[in-house]
Amino acid sequence: FLAVRITDPEVVSNLRLVQESIATHEPILGQCCMRPNLFHLTIGMLRLEGAEGLVAARAMMDRLRPVVEEMFRDKDSSTLEINGLSNFGQRVVYANVLPKSDLWFNALVDACKEAVNTAAGNTMPPMVKSTNSFEFLPHITIAKVSRPVARLRRSRFIPSAAYSDHNQLNFGRQVVDNLHLCVIEQDLGL
Repeated sequence: FLAVRITDPEVVSNLRLVQESIATHEPILGQCCMRPNLFHLTIGMLRLEGAEGLVAARAMMDRLRPVVEEMFRDKDSSTLEINGLSNFGQRVVYANVLPKSDLWFNALVDACKEAVNTAAGNTMPPMVKSTNSFEFLPHITIAKVSRPVARLRRSRFIPSAAYSDHNQLNFGRQVVDNLHLCVIEQDLGL
């Protein structure tokens, strides 16, 4: 996936407050909390076809680098406000991400989409393919119930009481100054 890492110390600290609240409410849910060094805003999900797909994705990032570096220079527009909590079906708790400039942020997302489409090329199957299956909603995942924990608890849900004290929390601001290609599975035949 393509992602912006969340590195602002205030934002990370406030995200951790929510995690501590969730884990205090029900200790086993601590296993479902995102590790702080992995906090991120997903720009797009990808599927890479084997080692060739990884090579194509790296080339895509090389082509994308000058485009996004130019965009990162606009420090005034490239800021994200992290404010309030929400959830996906009570299974995922996340912080809301509000771009300071929708125009700037949409341009970043569009540049990434264009790069993915170019990297896909004309091969069948495409070496790099977008797998976004939901409407794009900028967010930072704080906790997500894993299948093993859901089985142990006999519930897939995180009770809203575990984090409701933080629903209106202003987490802070994150300047968008990075874009990473993150690989979920290492089974690429390398």
